[in-house]
Amino acid sequence: LAQGCGPLEERRQARAMADADAVEIEKKIRAVRKKLTQIEKLKEKTDLDPAALEKVASEPGLMQELAVLEARLAGEPEPVAAAPPAAAPTEVQVAAPAPEPVTVPALSPAEQEKRLKALRKKLKQIEQLKEKGGELDADAREKVASEAALLAEVAALERGDFSQAPAQTRGLTSAPAPTVPSGEQTSAPATEAGCDPHAAERAVALEPPPQDLGLMLDDEAEKRFKALQKKLRDIGKLHEKDRLDKLQQEKLGAEPGLIAEIQEIRGKAEAVLAARRARYAESKVAKPKAEPKVALRKPEGEAVKAKAAEVDDDEEEPVVDKSRPKESMDLKTNRQKKPPTSSKKNDEDSVIDPRSVTWPEVLQAVESGDRGTDKSRQQKALAVNEPSGNPPYKVFDSTLLKCGFLSRVELRLAPEVLTQESFMMGFPGALGQSLVELILKENALPAIPPGIDSLTRIRSIDLSKNAIVALPGAETWQRIAGSLELLDLSLNKLSSIAELAPLTKLSALKVDGNRITSLNGVNWKELKQLAVLSALGNEIEELPEAVSERAESLEHLELAQNKITSVPAAICELRKLKTLSMGDNPIKDQKVARYLENGGRGIKELKAYLSKSGKKR
Repeated sequence: LAQGCGPLEERRQARAMADADAVEIEKKIRAVRKKLTQIEKLKEKTDLDPAALEKVASEPGLMQELAVLEARLAGEPEPVAAAPPAAAPTEVQVAAPAPEPVTVPALSPAEQEKRLKALRKKLKQIEQLKEKGGELDADAREKVASEAALLAEVAALERGDFSQAPAQTRGLTSAPAPTVPSGEQTSAPATEAGCDPHAAERAVALEPPPQDLGLMLDDEAEKRFKALQKKLRDIGKLHEKDRLDKLQQEKLGAEPGLIAEIQEIRGKAEAVLAARRARYAESKVAKPKAEPKVALRKPEGEAVKAKAAEVDDDEEEPVVDKSRPKESMDLKTNRQKKPPTSSKKNDEDSVIDPRSVTWPEVLQAVESGDRGTDKSRQQKALAVNEPSGNPPYKVFDSTLLKCGFLSRVELRLAPEVLTQESFMMGFPGALGQSLVELILKENALPAIPPGIDSLTRIRSIDLSKNAIVALPGAETWQRIAGSLELLDLSLNKLSSIAELAPLTKLSALKVDGNRITSLNGVNWKELKQLAVLSALGNEIEELPEAVSERAESLEHLELAQNKITSVPAAICELRKLKTLSMGDNPIKDQKVARYLENGGRGIKELKAYLSKSGKKR
């Protein structure tokens, strides 16, 4: 019995070993099949990295290994190793088992560093495989076999000799490319490194704009410019890739168009900026003094005839009854006459990032009304009084120009703050659609901001106590003539106000303390609302007869401290005149001078005296 147990035990041990081998084989089969499944998924993708390409290249070996394992498990003879079948058509180019060294294009510094990191990672994995010992599978053996080629490529990259880099370690192919069925799109190689045809133009297009585009053009242009630059940056990254799919190739093809559109927007902004700079530079230069137009004195008889001729001319025009309500309709500004418009777009564009604000006053305005969501509680007026120039008020906060909800702005800052380009070239920005009152007195401004003609709703402008030497051209004032009612240019360095002729809605004009030699520019005939004219302390030599045109509106006329030698009889026609200040003038008629010394109390006597004389005194 003991002798009979020996063979039985051996058979049991043999079966146990066979079962153990079967379990091990099944385990290996599962592992190989898992790898083959991963390879199938990789083959469906494009733009594979070198590691993925190596996995795909190992597919024939894995399939052979799977066939051997399945034969062992079934107890059948192992199949004879044969050459691997031709690979099925695929978009992935598979490296040959033993490629010859090929020349590899030079890499940019960024690509070279990226490639070195990938190679060193593979070499580290190979070292770990070698440390394991024992029998390695086909995939592991192939990795270990590629060590020499990887080391050679690392050395070549480090010394800059790209011709020694084996092709398969860079994911390139030295074997014939697989056949691609017609009609299928293959992934093409990206533009070779160092061969980027639009690199220079792209770099220029990605530069920041000359100024805030929202202030130079509009918010839509600014948004479009930023979106285009983002697309261009993404395209720049595509140039760094080895392979591109169809969509990426289309993006590369759109690059010249994007660059052209960016440059077009930039060109428009630069044109606006150049025009504003030119206007600003021109307005800082004092213009030659214009010779005052002094009316020639005519004999009394001729003066009467001329007056009669003027009356006859007036009769040809339609007569307007000023006592009727129709007159008050003419006094409405363009803003009052326009129907209310929707402010939905302005509401959407008024969202401002508080992080861009530097002045506390501006931040308070931006955050008012729950950052603009509650219009009823949103701040409408802003005043900054910081003439000392302490931080943060040394630099103009351009975010203010984006506050399109403000209707009144008053700034009093240190000299040179408002002469910075961020203000002079950006003004008025979003304020152009909302500002009703602007106060910029005592800022040492050498000129009026070029964009002042964009204030479509402005009613009052105070630019007093600055250093303005000349006014913008008449076309500037024409653009705001329909709404502007009060203008204060006192205590500047003006020698002429002739450019103000288009202003026909003014109710008050103050030009005290300048160097004005005449009132040319005061449109007496059209200024139907003019109630206050103050030109104290100038060099005016004459009060024109045309002042009588304002018989029904002028209430305060202040011309003291000038060079006026006579008072026209037209003063008698100013029915609403309450104040007439003409002291400290070289008036020749001493009786008239005495009447003028009494101010408003002597107006009645002066009118009586002038009406009797019928001429200037």
